[in-house]
Amino acid sequence: MPGGRWSSSARTPRRASPRCVLELLGNQVRVTHDGLEALRLARESLPDLALLDIGLPVMDGYELAQRLRAEHPSLRLVAVTGYGQDADREAARVAGFSLHLVKPVNLQELESVVTETEARSTP
Repeated sequence: MPGGRWSSSARTPRRASPRCVLELLGNQVRVTHDGLEALRLARESLPDLALLDIGLPVMDGYELAQRLRAEHPSLRLVAVTGYGQDADREAARVAGFSLHLVKPVNLQELESVVTETEARSTP
């Protein structure tokens, strides 16, 4: 696990946050609050998994996903957003997201995403 996992989120949730869950599962987590900072962080830490909100300031999650996908083709990108319509899911797929989760995120589903990502990155 070269750089661990990190999350980029524009909002602070009221329930258990994905960050807390990821940390409890033993992952290294880094949080940014805008797309440009997330790009910088990805270049430095080379994460295996990125949880991205779509409604980020400066650069939305769709553009961020496209840029991350171009620079880090093997990075698993997961949209974590309040946008859950079919058109939103399709836009996420086209932008390069591997998975689309609608808030509030089911914590078991998040754990599953982490487990699957770890299995993919283990030689």
